[in-house]
Amino acid sequence: MFCRGILVWSGADNAAGEVWDGYTVFQVKHKERLETPQRNAAWLWSQVRRELEEWSTNTNRGDIPNHLVIISNVPLTPTPGTGGLDIVSNNIENFIRTSDESARDIDKAAKLRREKRRSRLARLRKWRIWDGNQVDALVSCRHAGVRRAFKAFLTPDDVFAHLSEFTDKIPISDLEPGLRRHARTSLTGERSLYFDEAGAADGTGTPIEQVAIDLPIASGDGGKRQTVFGYVLDRGERVLNPRLNLHTGPRHLIVAGGPGNGKTTISKFLVQVYRAALLRGSEDLAADHITIIEETAQTLVGMGHKGLPKHRRWPMRIDLAEYAEEHGLSSDSTLVRWIALKVSARSNVGSVTPNALNSWMTLWPWFLCPRWARRGY
Repeated sequence: MFCRGILVWSGADNAAGEVWDGYTVFQVKHKERLETPQRNAAWLWSQVRRELEEWSTNTNRGDIPNHLVIISNVPLTPTPGTGGLDIVSNNIENFIRTSDESARDIDKAAKLRREKRRSRLARLRKWRIWDGNQVDALVSCRHAGVRRAFKAFLTPDDVFAHLSEFTDKIPISDLEPGLRRHARTSLTGERSLYFDEAGAADGTGTPIEQVAIDLPIASGDGGKRQTVFGYVLDRGERVLNPRLNLHTGPRHLIVAGGPGNGKTTISKFLVQVYRAALLRGSEDLAADHITIIEETAQTLVGMGHKGLPKHRRWPMRIDLAEYAEEHGLSSDSTLVRWIALKVSARSNVGSVTPNALNSWMTLWPWFLCPRWARRGY
């Protein structure tokens, strides 16, 4: 991303901000696995150095910018002089300075290369580094509109508070705490798997994350070995919007298997995973909620996955047999209406309308998991 022209940086406490006039380039550097502060800073500098070397030596790349903004998910320590922020910034300055060191010229050709390099690097006048800490602060605290425009950046507060705009039954002041209670209650109340569902009769509940197994699947994707949790969670990270879909193929997934193959466990665990991801970071969680969330994340890591999904989704598990028995034969029944009844019953503060859920579904990502046990799905 780049900008040619004037950029005005906002100043602190309404003070006048700095003005950049010229060619400004914004570069994003994303590190998949974060490590120690020292390793993170070293990795970011290696990425920036590679860019500077390309700009200074490769004339086909185009002009070196006058200004550079480096944006990264890597959190850098802010300690003056020795912190990661200062280290990366000082390294950029030192890299530019080396083009003035004539002592490195071993012959005329080396001198000519250095002078060309200096001429190109002289264009870079100023730079800024937005590390992971600053990006988090900007997105979480100052620019909610940016966060809400990208579903991957949703926070629990976004999801719960924004739903209040789509209901005419529950007062706004009551809806958010009601939905929080619904999600928290489901996190603990629907955590256990009762083995009488699979033929046992002792009725003893076992935490779902302790018995969930990531089973292999035959997905038809070129014969590549995949597992059900890996396949579903990966799809959930890619499909954000029908108009912005990084996955080619069917929009929906069907997991089929015979009785006792683990479909109930799979569906319950996947919904619990998205529920934990939705609530993680909320300020009003009890100790048992935090424990469940972290144990769910650890289970995923133990299966070889990266942890809880990054894209927060509203999870809902639907027993289609129960739906058919209670409402499916009614001519004016719809699945969304039935979901609204279920959510309203658990919130205990009023009624969430089907129209509210329909509107919300167009704006916020869902994870809807229907289960039809009688047919093996």
